[in-house]
Amino acid sequence: MGREDFTILNEYSIGKILSASNMNQGNTSNAKLINTSQDKYILRKIKDKKQAITEYLISKKLLKHQITSEILLSKNNLPFVIKNSGIYNLQRYIEHYPIKIEEINFSILGETIAFFHSEAVDIKGIYEQEDRFLLNRLWKEVEHSIQSIEIKIKKQLVELINECFNYKHKSNCYIHSDLGIWNLLINKNKIYLIDFGEVRKGNNHFDIAAILSSTLKMNDEDYQIITNINEFRDGYLKKFNDFDWSILRENLNLWFTRGMLALIINKGINQATQELLEKIMDQRNKLDGILMDHIKKKR
Repeated sequence: MGREDFTILNEYSIGKILSASNMNQGNTSNAKLINTSQDKYILRKIKDKKQAITEYLISKKLLKHQITSEILLSKNNLPFVIKNSGIYNLQRYIEHYPIKIEEINFSILGETIAFFHSEAVDIKGIYEQEDRFLLNRLWKEVEHSIQSIEIKIKKQLVELINECFNYKHKSNCYIHSDLGIWNLLINKNKIYLIDFGEVRKGNNHFDIAAILSSTLKMNDEDYQIITNINEFRDGYLKKFNDFDWSILRENLNLWFTRGMLALIINKGINQATQELLEKIMDQRNKLDGILMDHIKKKR
């Protein structure tokens, strides 16, 4: 453990510091596992004070449901520490094990997400984060390269982008905005949400689309996929009364489209990315077909 880590940790009343090790947790922070004489903690370097305050307020609100980790206040009664222009927060470590998709209880998953959406509606003092992956911004970055290079899914991707531009979704709550399986922890039958560094106002179905797209097994039979979504829906509606199949379908299209454009920006267009883009589009097409069939049957 470096001297800087020790100095930061001394700002908290957490007992004798025994060890510190690097770990991967979430997408918007650098994290270290801290072992002390009192407990285990996660020390995270985050973006700014606004993120620190927002994450603390959300954590405080959700603790009663036991679906996220407690963020500690420093000896100065602040949810962050500043050291050498870096901003850090400290949260209790949650014991968990690697997620296996086939072990996910979709009803509990739906209820967990709904707890967050329902509780975050009226939290005062949240700083809304910028949407880093706005569709029009992504499209401006890649439009020329896509139009000038022939890729197998080019026509469908452009049509999908144009379709997504026509969506009009109301902002009805604060959303996590990066709610993939990488921001879940599982301990027995408990599911925890982590890393609220992208929280902003939006439509609840965007989070639902994100979590379903990363937890459904796309090689399952169609009936199993729709069964899992229905189980998620049943759990979700226990705590947040807003689930619309058509809006979910549109947000899945938006999530997949943003993901494909971000991939092109980050990796460029080459053989490897073309194969991955085709795989993502195949997953999108399968899920879209399942949802379209389900929507038609419900009419």
